[in-house]
Amino acid sequence: MEHMAQRSRYEYERLLRNRRLSLVFMHNSQIVQLPTKFDLTKTLTWPVRLCPGQHLEALGPKDDVSNPFCIVHYSRISPMRFVDQVIDAFALLCCHTSATLRIAGFIEDPSYHLALLSQIARLGLSDAIRFVDPVPSPAEDPARAEVDLVWMISLSGHIGYAGIEAMAAGLPTLLLEVDHHGDPACVDPELAGLICATPQQLVQRSLELKTDPGAFREQQAQLVRQRFITTKEAIDELTAFYLGQR
Repeated sequence: MEHMAQRSRYEYERLLRNRRLSLVFMHNSQIVQLPTKFDLTKTLTWPVRLCPGQHLEALGPKDDVSNPFCIVHYSRISPMRFVDQVIDAFALLCCHTSATLRIAGFIEDPSYHLALLSQIARLGLSDAIRFVDPVPSPAEDPARAEVDLVWMISLSGHIGYAGIEAMAAGLPTLLLEVDHHGDPACVDPELAGLICATPQQLVQRSLELKTDPGAFREQQAQLVRQRFITTKEAIDELTAFYLGQR
């Protein structure tokens, strides 16, 4: 599941040389950006998908629109999750509107967490950003009804599991591209409205969504239903791969 942008080296690289192994990747960019070219003859690219029951209807608009724009980021606190880039983007948003950022996730790296707290203080955002306990999934977020927008990260134009879960929970979701080594030609047209290439673009789209969230919610729900919900054909494809039938 990991992407080369998240680590400087792969401990499992030696396994890629084992011809007895069949490998499942979740996005083509994971293969393209491997540090060494391998003869991966037995591979399958199988995007993340959710069970049908995980798709929830979007919540209605909040009654009190005078409150600050509530942004949420679901992520464990680790350098490989690029939380610092999310915070920098939020600082730009605060130049345009009153907003809060809630970061829900397990503190995996305490030193990185301290660095984030220093970053927040330096930006003067200590009253606007808070860290909270992780949630089992965005759908089970006890403060789900208060969320205006979810911000997640993207790697090479790829939406990870937590981002898909947030969309499936009916929460408007935008993603910030953080992998600067990605191939721009790999951008998926279907995801172009969700994945923002720069923090400035993320802020612009967030402000547009704040003004008129209705159409965006419907487009996102349609995308989840058509692309990220498991089908029988997808299950058959994965099963056949595991059984060595393809």
